[in-house]
Amino acid sequence: MMVRLSFVLSLVFAAFLAFAAASTAEESPLVSVIIPTHGRNEFLKKAVELIQRQDYPNLEVIIVDDSEQVAQDLPVDNRIKYFHLGSRVSIGEKRNIAVHHAQGAVIVHWDDDDFFRPHRISAQVAPILAGETDMTVLEHHYYFHLPSQTFYTVKRASSWGPHFATFVYRRAIFESGVRYPDNSMAEDYAFAEFALEKGYKILVQNNEDGKHVYLRHQNTWEFEFSDYDAQVRAVPRPSFFSEDDFNFYLHVKTTVAGKPPKHYASDKVKWNRRELHPTVPADGIPAYYPPYYPKYHNDDDSGLSTAAKIGIGVGVAGGVVLIVGVGIAAYFFFQWRKNNDGYVRINDSHV
Repeated sequence: MMVRLSFVLSLVFAAFLAFAAASTAEESPLVSVIIPTHGRNEFLKKAVELIQRQDYPNLEVIIVDDSEQVAQDLPVDNRIKYFHLGSRVSIGEKRNIAVHHAQGAVIVHWDDDDFFRPHRISAQVAPILAGETDMTVLEHHYYFHLPSQTFYTVKRASSWGPHFATFVYRRAIFESGVRYPDNSMAEDYAFAEFALEKGYKILVQNNEDGKHVYLRHQNTWEFEFSDYDAQVRAVPRPSFFSEDDFNFYLHVKTTVAGKPPKHYASDKVKWNRRELHPTVPADGIPAYYPPYYPKYHNDDDSGLSTAAKIGIGVGVAGGVVLIVGVGIAAYFFFQWRKNNDGYVRINDSHV
């Protein structure tokens, strides 16, 4: 009798677990977190740790790594799928590979060196699962400048859109044929623009609670605050940023891996979607060059600053003026000699 009762109870318990799992899958569909990475093993391990803190209950992690060596000592987690490539490719190509291997209904970008709070995924996935939008992305707000160990808040600058390190979207967009361009700059922005052109919707979310903290050190997006009309203010370390996390970033060792392949924006990007720019005028044409992304590969790639180019231009113009001035002076000198000697002296030899 007791054996039968135990057997029945075990069946009931198993059924309960199956029902609970099915309910969780229905309420919280699988979400795929994609991490393209190269040569930043310590940051990568920290990224996995931060993902493990997320309160969203149904995750998988897709890591695509084109480092020279396979990542070492990653946290043990059966939700992680790790792919090591034999050669270095663009960030856009790594993202395409990651989504190809992903199984989730929603794709979440996760830059390996940034900080995310535990509710970040839940907050960004919720509007998509509710059918309110197809894509979400957070505004710029918290920055952690590692070289100076300083936190900043950045109010949205006139030439910035949202922060695409926080891009999240419905997998159906990828399945509809939208792809990341084979580039290592603004490839995430390009994906969003291509999706908008196909009729998908995006929601830009507030980030004042620090769902995302952008870490500035050796980034593919290079800029200086002074290049923008941005309202930047140094602030104390946010209360949500623990002492342990702070110490990790202070002492993490980083190496310069060199620029990734095709480190420029795709020439297919139009930069004309008002959803992605705070100040695009009504005609849809931005009054500024895209936010400090390197120009397309067939554009001017001299690498010189505007001031340097102006200086070179002024120098060349000055040189031309000097040469013309010397020529005019020589002309009048020989005219004077001709008028005084009756001929232009060629040499002093006589036959």
